[in-house]
Amino acid sequence: MKFEIYNDKDECAGYMLLEAYPEELHIVWINVHETERGKGFGSKLIELAKSYAKLKGLSRITGFVDTSAEGYIQRKRFFERFGKLTFSNRALSFIILP
Repeated sequence: MKFEIYNDKDECAGYMLLEAYPEELHIVWINVHETERGKGFGSKLIELAKSYAKLKGLSRITGFVDTSAEGYIQRKRFFERFGKLTFSNRALSFIILP
């Protein structure tokens, strides 16, 4: 499924792709357009995912942080605000409780 968020000009500011499993909601991809970063749109997308998980009775939200590309530190800091980060098998993953 896909959640989108719009700015005050009714332009898509960002989106998130999700997959639902029996016990969790998995964030496959989250992106806020470069010109819209720092305005709270990423946080609003996470809040939408949390509300959806709670509505569906899912116990957690999971995902992976891309560690190889530019912007890794910013992505890591972003997800640290919402949940627990773990590093295993050369991958950084996160868990957010709704």
